[in-house]
Amino acid sequence: MINYLKLVEDVEEGNESPYKAHAILKELQDDIKQCLEQIYPILEDHANQHAEKSFETQGFKIEKRNGKANYNFKNVEEWQVYDKNKKDCEERLKLAYKLYSSGNIVANEESGEVLALPEVTYSKDVIVVKQIEKGSLIH
Repeated sequence: MINYLKLVEDVEEGNESPYKAHAILKELQDDIKQCLEQIYPILEDHANQHAEKSFETQGFKIEKRNGKANYNFKNVEEWQVYDKNKKDCEERLKLAYKLYSSGNIVANEESGEVLALPEVTYSKDVIVVKQIEKGSLIH
């Protein structure tokens, strides 16, 4: 069993490669996710043996919650029209922003009014680590 806290400590102290540690921790994360998915049906069966929505057992408080409603409008013609118009508008505004960013003034062709531009934020930069030779790093 890998001691992930020791692994982090080793990286912080310069005794382990941060690339290798990252790859090991990602592998552990994937393994844990798969394990949780595997035991969830058993967990569900055990919880469903209790009629109550909330109960305590074996030192744990268990809550059974209803799933939330998710709506998909893609089959509704009216929504498709609005969605296409929205996407077209977004593309025009993205182009206008790019033109503005390169030093151009972006204005309405008919009125000459300067267009309102979207607010732009950037997500955090990311470093991707991929293992070249496949195989488990967890020993």
